[in-house]
Amino acid sequence: MTQLLSNNLVKIAAIFAGLALLAFGGFYFYQKISSAPDTSLYELTSVKEEKLIKDELYGRVNVYVAKLYGKGVLSDQCYYVTIGVKDAATIYCVEIADIRKVGDLVYVVITGEKFSDDLSPANGHVDMGVIKFLIFNDRDKDLKLESASPFEFAGTYGTANTNIKLVNISNDGAMAWVTTFGDMHQGYSGGGVELHAALNNSIKSILTLVTNSDNSGACNDEASCEINTTSASAFLVPDKGKGFYPIQIEVNQSIRVGKSTKEAKSKYTLNYSDKNFSYLIPKGYQEQFSEF
Repeated sequence: MTQLLSNNLVKIAAIFAGLALLAFGGFYFYQKISSAPDTSLYELTSVKEEKLIKDELYGRVNVYVAKLYGKGVLSDQCYYVTIGVKDAATIYCVEIADIRKVGDLVYVVITGEKFSDDLSPANGHVDMGVIKFLIFNDRDKDLKLESASPFEFAGTYGTANTNIKLVNISNDGAMAWVTTFGDMHQGYSGGGVELHAALNNSIKSILTLVTNSDNSGACNDEASCEINTTSASAFLVPDKGKGFYPIQIEVNQSIRVGKSTKEAKSKYTLNYSDKNFSYLIPKGYQEQFSEF
């Protein structure tokens, strides 16, 4: 009887030990998964338009923007701004397009639509919109401008693209905006991404990268026409360096002539140059994409 009881106690102890080990293993696995880096945070070629949330922070940023461009008169639509001088002056309707807060810093993007002199939208293919980047310090909810870019031309048909993403670009917490660009005309199409970051108290473009092109629409079913379809995916690669992270790119290219198709894959690494204040694009990269 005593031996049977002892055996049962051993079995029960073994069961509890197994359950404890299973629980610990599950917890460790969960921790391993939950602590794994989110690769989407470093992906540069998937940028979507996100709805602007008009909350308390938006209200305070809008007050600041109204002082700059609206003579202090608040608007939830846009503010008319004249950019350029004399015959080259153009009217744009500018508004807040994106707001992100990281710690005490507020990252703001303003975009503008081109208008004609009669205040009607100018939506020709060659018309471009404008975009501007600003960084505010928001300690104690007191917005103070730290750095800003000038208005830059962007987009087509009179508007700037509003696909915007904010990514961590270095170990010191520096952030960069990712925006998209693209065009389609006469059977050619293509596009890519552009990065802007704060440099020496101003905000500048540090990379313009073509990531897709397709000339199939320009071939008109000609058997001898070389159809070039190329796409690339780009990722920031966190490292232990002090500068901006390197960028790894994977390119997939398809060239078809008649019934013959040639597929090619290639990889590139882009490094930031302190001397050039930009990422350096390796030789041979751009040549894979058809003109658009």
